[in-house]
Amino acid sequence: MNWDAHFRALSRGEKRSTADFGTILGRYTVAELQDLINSKDDEMSNLAKYAAQASAGWQSDFQKLSSDYAFAKQKAQTILDMAKRDYLTPDSINTAGDEPYRLILSTLNPRWESHDASTDRGLSLMQRLNAENVKVAPYSVRQPRQTSDAPQYVSLQAKRAVDAAAKAAEDAGKKVFQWSRPVLIAAAVVAGVLGFVLVKPYLPTPSHPQLGTS
Repeated sequence: MNWDAHFRALSRGEKRSTADFGTILGRYTVAELQDLINSKDDEMSNLAKYAAQASAGWQSDFQKLSSDYAFAKQKAQTILDMAKRDYLTPDSINTAGDEPYRLILSTLNPRWESHDASTDRGLSLMQRLNAENVKVAPYSVRQPRQTSDAPQYVSLQAKRAVDAAAKAAEDAGKKVFQWSRPVLIAAAVVAGVLGFVLVKPYLPTPSHPQLGTS
């Protein structure tokens, strides 16, 4: 999923399915939480660049948003720290990130689940900058990492399991063949001898030329 495309769609009022995020049974993962924080950090940093040029009212609202975001981010960091100590569960399938993920989005936009961009606090501040004739330069935010995609991780793990099973079956087949090869050769020899003994009485007697007759 591309953050830029997603947020542009939200700003146009378009609804985006939560399937875009690659959640696990509707729950956001630790990897997705980190990706969300990365992108929101970039957005907040970009807004901060224009604080000095904006009105006092804008600065006050931005300070309030920054404080609320910092609080939500602190809650999220607790989960991220715990995930680092969990060596058994990959971040891309660890759904402990769900609650702080939703908290961050709710802090920035109370109606994000309804895909309502009109209540997006960051977007509102950006629009107000334009209204105050503050020139805003184009910017970008960090995109989700490919390894954060839970379905891709599950698919990759499934492929690895299939490959491992195939390799194990191949190795087992080689071992069986190597173990049974002498037995098969011996069996073939015995079968050949027995077959010759059984068939020999029915074979024609070879004729030998007598000396001096040719």
